[in-house]
Amino acid sequence: MKKIILILLLLNQVCFGQDTLKMKQLYSEAAAFEDKGDLVNAIKTQVRLFNLDTSNYVSANIIAGLYGKMERFDEEVKWGKKSTQINPTFSDGYINLGNGYFGLGNIAVAEKCFLYCQKLDATNHFAYYSLGLIEEAKKNITAAISYYEKSVKVNPRFIDGYFNLAAAYANAKQLKNAYQSISKVLELNPQDREAKEMQRQILADLKKAQ
Repeated sequence: MKKIILILLLLNQVCFGQDTLKMKQLYSEAAAFEDKGDLVNAIKTQVRLFNLDTSNYVSANIIAGLYGKMERFDEEVKWGKKSTQINPTFSDGYINLGNGYFGLGNIAVAEKCFLYCQKLDATNHFAYYSLGLIEEAKKNITAAISYYEKSVKVNPRFIDGYFNLAAAYANAKQLKNAYQSISKVLELNPQDREAKEMQRQILADLKKAQ
């Protein structure tokens, strides 16, 4: 199953505070490191950016997400907490905070984070997606499907939502729905190899069921 790690950043959200030009430069450097897969230097650069303005909750959230990519979930929680403490109404901060707890195996606290994100912003598709992951972890496929459906309803171009929805439908033996969902993934991203393989398997299962 795909698991989203939220690392969303708009440049105009970051570049405020003491030295706008320097912050823009550091953000560009951090993005370049991340594009090359150099997460260690991406984090170091983002920390330098955060230290220029320690009220920058968006930057703290990005650092959390980068640590999540490295599966350093303790650090993801640390920086997720920092982001949400700086701005308790920043809904995206609770996604990375929840992801960190999820990675540490603390499902109950992770679920609370995602539910609070949903409460803050009912249009945050990551909240529904993440709650779907929680329900899958609890072996509740019906509830997972419901959350994944909500994630793509609020964001009809959310590829990961359709992918996990297709997989959940397949696990629930709802093969026609699974095929429709995985086809939507390929409509949005025709080069997705995982989706192509899933579509092939679902078609094979549909033929067997006929």
